[in-house]
Amino acid sequence: MNLHVANAFVIVATALQATGSDITSAPQVLDLAAHPEAYEIYATVLPRPWVQGKGPLLLQQETERVVGDPCGLLKNQTGEWADAAKDFEHQNARPWLLQAAFPNYFQYQFIRRAVIEAQDARVPGTYPGRAGLAPYVIVSAVGFNRDRTKAIVTVQQRLQGWVSRLELKDAKWEPATGEVCTWVA
Repeated sequence: MNLHVANAFVIVATALQATGSDITSAPQVLDLAAHPEAYEIYATVLPRPWVQGKGPLLLQQETERVVGDPCGLLKNQTGEWADAAKDFEHQNARPWLLQAAFPNYFQYQFIRRAVIEAQDARVPGTYPGRAGLAPYVIVSAVGFNRDRTKAIVTVQQRLQGWVSRLELKDAKWEPATGEVCTWVA
C-alpha cells in the first residue's frame, strides 16, 4: 500500500470515528411488509414472561446483536435447523430497529438502548437489574431456514435470557422440541 493511500485511509477512519459514525452498527428498520414472519415470531415469544405483569411491556426498540453462539446451541444444529442457525448469525451481524407492529397482540412501549444505558449510568457501581428500575426485554434478530418454517431468536430480560427455536405448524409458530438454552447472569 502506498503512503498516500494509507494516509487517506487514516484520515477517513479518524473522521468517521470523530463524528460518531459507525456504519456497521447503525440500526436498519426491520420493515413489517418485508419481514412479517419476524414480527409473528416476536409476538409469539414476547408476551409469555409478562402474563402476570401489569402495564405495557417495555421493549428495547433496537434488536441486540448476538455475537458468537449462546450456550453452544447453534453449532449443534443439523439440516434445516443448521440453515436457521446460519441465517441467525447473518441477521445478527447488525442491530435492527423494530417498528410498532404488535397492536393486536399485547400492550408494549418501545424504549431506546440509549435510554436504558443512561438509566443504568445514573446509579454507578450497582448491578444491572436492581430493584426500582422498570423491567424491559430485548430481542435479537430472527434467523430462518430456507423454507421459513423454522426460526431461532433470543429473548433477554436484564439478567436472564433464552434461545427460542420455533417451527411453523398449521400456519402458527410453536416452540420446537429438543435442545433448550437459557442463561442467568
